[in-house]
Amino acid sequence: MKIPKLTAWDYLEVEWKDCTFRQDGWEFLDEVDFDEQKRYSEGFITVGLYIRQDKNNIYLSHTTNVCQDSVLGFVSIPKGAITKIRKLK
Repeated sequence: MKIPKLTAWDYLEVEWKDCTFRQDGWEFLDEVDFDEQKRYSEGFITVGLYIRQDKNNIYLSHTTNVCQDSVLGFVSIPKGAITKIRKLK
């Protein structure tokens, strides 16, 4: 997905996919419900303030102090996992 032009502290809603992991022991491939597994990797939504991006990731914070240019907690989302970005007001 093409990332729109963003500036520091833009308030965003980012939809993305994540990987899933099962460790149920040995499983026969013809018995694995891949559709069920896929459901667990979709539908993630993160809302936060845009900090920056690099070649592979976009970085958001849930809390910032713009006067001190500092953040409290941030998340890195791989660009390849992003399905939608929406600027919030």
